[in-house]
Amino acid sequence: MNLPKPAVYTPWTKGIYDLSPAMKPLGTDFGNGVADKFAFQIDSDWAKYREAKLSSLKRKSLHVCRQELSPEVENAVTEWVHEKLLVEHPEAFVADKYGLRCLLNGEFLEANLDSMLRFVQEDMAVVSTEGEGESKRDWLSYVNVCFPSHWNPAEKVGQSFFDGHTVVPGMEKVNRGAKGLVDMMIVRGPWTRFVWGVETDVQLNHHPVVPEGVDAAEWNGRQFDSKPFVVRVERQVTWGLPEVGAAIFIIRVSYVQSQVVLADDELRTSLLSALESMSPEQRQYKGLDKEWLGLVEQLTRTR
Repeated sequence: MNLPKPAVYTPWTKGIYDLSPAMKPLGTDFGNGVADKFAFQIDSDWAKYREAKLSSLKRKSLHVCRQELSPEVENAVTEWVHEKLLVEHPEAFVADKYGLRCLLNGEFLEANLDSMLRFVQEDMAVVSTEGEGESKRDWLSYVNVCFPSHWNPAEKVGQSFFDGHTVVPGMEKVNRGAKGLVDMMIVRGPWTRFVWGVETDVQLNHHPVVPEGVDAAEWNGRQFDSKPFVVRVERQVTWGLPEVGAAIFIIRVSYVQSQVVLADDELRTSLLSALESMSPEQRQYKGLDKEWLGLVEQLTRTR
């Protein structure tokens, strides 16, 4: 089956490292055709993502967790994923008696969240809410994150949106409006936003707990003094389920190689500007402080 090439996103081009939500309606044209309209994107890298997910799931308890996930919310999310796969990608999924059949490898998918999410290239989290007004609370009730960027999904489940982001330098203003942002995710949208960072590998899973027998330095990456950089981009899609007071949060990881950035003066200069606009705390949080000069040298080297 001929699948399309991966979508490409370059969200740093305004030249400022900005942590504001910057939500755009899902379907906003970013130059990737119909892929920009999809919640789930399936492309020619599908087999690579599938293999990486199965590898991550050998340590499932670090990547897939539930806390106070009600049957109503889980059923609503499961039905939503089931429908989206059939509607968005009829070339890859067909309905089967008890679930779905993946046409990409012929395997059967049971109609439950854990099973279906093994066959998509995205990670997912679910935000649940209860109560009204000032007493209303929100919490991360489900995470299925096989490709975290140096954070532990198991530590985030059960936390509120605010608590889950307090460790991120520069998120103070966003956190002050956390309740309104959660409401926006649930009752409006769907939305698309992007976050990005810089690595020296295209390893999808950067869980902070290093697997047994793996070199920690290689696993953690960011060796800018000796290896070419790549930009890791996360396309984040939110979809509200107001009937059950929940929001679906989808994360798709992709990469832009250094040679692509360096060959385009706008991409190169805006990336350098955005990196230099980071505070020292943000550079440290993003793992850029130890070999910062190596990264800058790569971006300023005369071609």
